[in-house]
Amino acid sequence: MSDDPVINPDDNPYVSPAMDGAGQAEGGLKAKRSGWILAVAVMNFIYSIIPLLYAGLMVISIVLGMFQDSEAILFMWWSIILQLCIFIFPGIGFLFAGLGLLYRKQWSRILSFIMGLLMTGCGVLVIVFNFWPGVQLDPSSMLPLMVVTSIILAYPILIFSVLLRKKYAAEFTKNIATKSKQPA
Repeated sequence: MSDDPVINPDDNPYVSPAMDGAGQAEGGLKAKRSGWILAVAVMNFIYSIIPLLYAGLMVISIVLGMFQDSEAILFMWWSIILQLCIFIFPGIGFLFAGLGLLYRKQWSRILSFIMGLLMTGCGVLVIVFNFWPGVQLDPSSMLPLMVVTSIILAYPILIFSVLLRKKYAAEFTKNIATKSKQPA
């Protein structure tokens, strides 16, 4: 026989009010989590890879640049630090948003909206700068421009189309009916 104490689900203070002791939802069905929110979380992780790898390479460049004696080292330091700040903050933002979405945290939904707005701005800037009247755009560079723009704008399209729906937004709210043990 096992020496572990048997815990009655009704006596467990850590059980969710919407669940019974067997992990079943109140209707007897298991609470189903959306696959679309998982897809958004995975997309956040994918979009965090490149900025964080680039920031890591910048840190390696800083370490290797410390051993150089050159006149241009000050410019190199400012360039590396600026690029590090530009890439590390979005990378960490995407990473935290992905982790929070996995756990259905409301702050991660808000952070995803903010990152979506930033990516929309970046996509618009790529389009505007390349079609500026003074820029001579080579027709052979149109395909890479369209690919980069579609990669940049895929994130906000998915974020706003999934996370703004009431069905998926309901997974981030907690409707907990609390019972007060204090007499009224």
